[in-house]
Amino acid sequence: MIRLKTILRSKKLIIVLFIGILLISLMRLKCFKSSYEDGPTTLTGTITQIKYQDGKISLVLKEHKERVQVYYYSHENNFSLGDKVTIDGVLNTPKENTIPHTFNYRLYLEGQGIYKVMNADKVMLVEKNKKLSFKIKKAIASYLDTFKSSKFMKTFIMGDREDFDNYDLYRDLGVAHIFALSGMHISLLARLILKLLQRAKTSFKYGFLIAFLLFYLFLTNYMASIVRSFFMYVYQFLGKLCKYGWDSEQVYYWAIASMLLIRPQYILDKGFQYSAIISFFLIKFRFIMTGSFLRKFFFLSFMAFMSSLPLSININYEINILAILNNLLFVPLIAFVVYPLGLLTFFVPVLDSPYFYLTAMVEKYAAHLFTLKVVVPAFPVFLIVIYYGLWWLFLNTYQKRFFFAIIILLGVHILFPAMDWRAYVYYLDVGQGDATVVKYRDQTIMIDTGGVYNNDLSPDIITFLRSIGAQDIDYLILTHGDFDHLGNARGIAANYPVKEVIFNVGTYNDLERELIAVLDERAIKYTRRPDAIPFARGSLIFLNSPSLANENDDSNVVYLTIDKYRFLFMGDAGIRREAELLKDYNLQNIDFLKVGHHGSDTSTSAEFVAAITPKYAIISVGKNNRYGHPKASVLKTLLHSHIYRTDRDGTIEVTIFHGYKISTFS
Repeated sequence: MIRLKTILRSKKLIIVLFIGILLISLMRLKCFKSSYEDGPTTLTGTITQIKYQDGKISLVLKEHKERVQVYYYSHENNFSLGDKVTIDGVLNTPKENTIPHTFNYRLYLEGQGIYKVMNADKVMLVEKNKKLSFKIKKAIASYLDTFKSSKFMKTFIMGDREDFDNYDLYRDLGVAHIFALSGMHISLLARLILKLLQRAKTSFKYGFLIAFLLFYLFLTNYMASIVRSFFMYVYQFLGKLCKYGWDSEQVYYWAIASMLLIRPQYILDKGFQYSAIISFFLIKFRFIMTGSFLRKFFFLSFMAFMSSLPLSININYEINILAILNNLLFVPLIAFVVYPLGLLTFFVPVLDSPYFYLTAMVEKYAAHLFTLKVVVPAFPVFLIVIYYGLWWLFLNTYQKRFFFAIIILLGVHILFPAMDWRAYVYYLDVGQGDATVVKYRDQTIMIDTGGVYNNDLSPDIITFLRSIGAQDIDYLILTHGDFDHLGNARGIAANYPVKEVIFNVGTYNDLERELIAVLDERAIKYTRRPDAIPFARGSLIFLNSPSLANENDDSNVVYLTIDKYRFLFMGDAGIRREAELLKDYNLQNIDFLKVGHHGSDTSTSAEFVAAITPKYAIISVGKNNRYGHPKASVLKTLLHSHIYRTDRDGTIEVTIFHGYKISTFS
């Protein structure tokens, strides 16, 4: 027993155990897979989460030990938490992102322990909920909906941000973390409970607190930050009870190790990553959080910002360098006024109106805070390792040179895209549409934007542009006025710096006029098809032929050279236009052909292909599209070219530097 106590008190042994559990958890992740096969099936289980929105029901079904994300289109409102249901539908493996650095839906679900998604055809009630825990959870959710300030109440009490419509504002300010239930919120709540029970015995106080937090885990769907706080209080209590003398760092290691032993998928959960990293840094840096309240809070805000920086960068690909200042101004207001008053209002509903007025003032206050954003390219894994390695050296030596090395690393990384000698061409997977990005150093050219009805892809495109360090778009070239080529242009022009837009010849259609209204509002220059535009690494020429009075045939056809490599972008130009191009231009030995009209048989004639002899043919096309693109006849015509297709290969990246390299993201 004495030997066990000695082992449990040893910080070095605890760290070794922690690292071992971390490695084991990473290996265990590869072993997890669903017990279900893709395809039509019937599942019977319990609803553990449910949301209704605009005729769509989103629920999580638990059958045996596996959870499945289910989507069901219905205006019925007959189901609730804890109900047992039978569902007929089609199971699928969640999709990964096919545009680099954008939201990965599969990893997001796997972080919650979900490996399959079902599109339901029918949901049948088997048995209404009889469990008290689900009834209490439903009652609390319904009770919170009665408040005027329900969006704040649900955010702070249940961690539900579904109705939090201004979340993007707080994210831009760099203070969104305060609205995610975290250790700070739980600490305040726990301190309140311990204060109320201060005269009780230690065992009863902590026993009651642990029991309360156990229920709170269930109430908040086992959010990673709440689970971490729960385990930290468990081990804090255990350390006192058994007199192990654990400090905060040892308690932290035990808590994280316990989480990963129970559910290794937490490693993939962004909430867990934020919670684990920030907590570790605050614990390691607690020695500098001394002095006045303002000094303490500044260092807390600074360390939270710096410790989570790679995570934040690899989500938004931009940072607000005023975030630390905004946190100093905003976080105390939320942490010490808005959050505690929200808890009080929960128990004293007569305070709802004053609390609603307070939250409205907070919204106005937030709208007047400042942002100074800097686009930061994606942080590769090796740089993340170096970044945290430098922090580890600084934490253990406190030598300023390591801190300055961290600042230099960040500065070089931000400036690197403008110094990168490689040129890039990205054929983005935007479904049944076209979108290409050409980037060299600080110049970015975009050819078409894609656009899918009822599926706004512009946030993904903007995220991607930031991730490659594109501070702005120098030229946005629109081949023609069809929605699948310019449908995202309005969203991009309204939300991203664009210097100039280039249209094709012919009269403007309704979509183009709607875009022009945005361009005029934002004072963005636009013009019709020029002869050429400057490109630092080669040339970009418009192959101008007489107008054929047809939207597709009047597409801007772009001829791009980078070093000795030739790229041809056809838009939706048809066989008539191809014949004109062969007559007017000497097009030979094209290295990369962006195939016209998504592989339709109205384009890509045998004569055209024989003349230009493309080495690679890229077809931008949606999976299982209703047009049957690409046509078999076109694929046969391109038999001697190496074909890449966005429906199979995802985004296709061509990197040019002493030759070229082709990468795909399927």
